[in-house]
Amino acid sequence: MNVPSLSRARMIGVLGAIALPALAPRSVRAADTYTLRASVATAPGSTHDLVVERFAAAVAKRSGGQLTIEVFPSSQLVKQSDTINALSSGVVDLVLDSSVVLQNVLPQIQVFDMPFLFKDLDTGLRVLDGPVGDYFSAQLATKGISVLAWGSGGLKQLETTSRLITVPDDMKGL
Repeated sequence: MNVPSLSRARMIGVLGAIALPALAPRSVRAADTYTLRASVATAPGSTHDLVVERFAAAVAKRSGGQLTIEVFPSSQLVKQSDTINALSSGVVDLVLDSSVVLQNVLPQIQVFDMPFLFKDLDTGLRVLDGPVGDYFSAQLATKGISVLAWGSGGLKQLETTSRLITVPDDMKGL
């Protein structure tokens, strides 16, 4: 699979809602090394897996090898539906999750699943990169989840067998 190069800003945008519990010690010696486990629900080579692999490589490089992230694709460590509990219990340290999973701890996050909420993906990412994203990050923090970045797997789609739905008015009568 050919994956385009990602800028730092775009990588953050693509990462999705990666959550990290507060696990950094108060003081870190130069010789200390740490390994974190990242759970990815999708298969090796999928877009989500490749993004987390690139993130892990960037972390290892920028930390001079002091911080390693082991990536476990295909829900090897825990089913996607159990990732929030796995974060809390320490089974995993990082996850790339969707609003479908996060709605179990923060039902308001379902607002992002509404079709036609944003004009386009860039608009949605700008909204999440501002006060709205800060609000939801703060709400998740009260549940013990630290958001590293917001992103999207794409905008919500609606399909029918009878007609194309491209604007909200197309849903009248359905």
